[in-house]
Amino acid sequence: SPGFANLESLALSDVKGVVLLLYGTGNAPSNQPHFTNWLLKLREQGIPVIAVSQVVRGTVALADYAAGAQLLSLGLISAGDMTAEAAIAKLSYLLARGYTQEEIANTFGKSLRGELTENNIAADDPFRDLSFDVSE
Repeated sequence: SPGFANLESLALSDVKGVVLLLYGTGNAPSNQPHFTNWLLKLREQGIPVIAVSQVVRGTVALADYAAGAQLLSLGLISAGDMTAEAAIAKLSYLLARGYTQEEIANTFGKSLRGELTENNIAADDPFRDLSFDVSE
């Protein structure tokens, strides 16, 4: 499959972490064995893989759809509503501090410096218009 050879070479490199930009709320070609095998290989090597949405102001909610749920079962770590840049910075920071894949997974959903919305309302109801809320 085109492009998947690059993934294999990445898994063989000395990479410490990966940030994947996914479609919508966290969809990717989870039906492609080359892709899923690559994710499994990274997980087995203890390399954290962070899922970020390509959508501007998008939120990753891996459990919402079958493709995302499969990615979640393969060990992807949701970045919530973080930008790709914030996810890269946060992953770099945690890796530099010696965090393991499991520690990164446990820490990534917590805001360290305002980089993500904890308990994101939009993740629960993506169609809610957050710019106008009469309840406040």
